[in-house]
Amino acid sequence: YQRRVRGRKRARKRKRKREKKIKRNKDKREKEKCSKDKERQEKEREELERRRQEKEREELERQRQEKEREELERRRQEKEREELERQRQEKEREELERRRQEKE
Repeated sequence: YQRRVRGRKRARKRKRKREKKIKRNKDKREKEKCSKDKERQEKEREELERRRQEKEREELERQRQEKEREELERRRQEKEREELERQRQEKEREELERRRQEKE
C-alpha cells in the first residue's frame, strides 16, 4: 500500500514538473513571438518613415526645379523685352536721322 502511495505521489510530482516545463516553453515561445512582432512592426514603421522622407525630398527637389525653370523663363522674357526696346529705340534714332537728313 505504502509503495503505491509513494508511486502515485512521485507520478503526481513528475506530472507537475512536466506541466511546468510545458508551460515554461509555451511562455518562452509566446514571448519570442511577441518580440518578433514588435521587431517587425518597428521595421515597418521605419520603412514607412523612410518612404515618407524620400517622397518629401523628391517633392522639394521638384519644386526647386520648377522655380529654376520659372526663373530662367522670366530672365529669357526680360532679355527679349530689352532687345525689342533696344531695336525700337534704334529704329527711332534712324528715323530721326533720316528726317533730319531729308530736311537738309
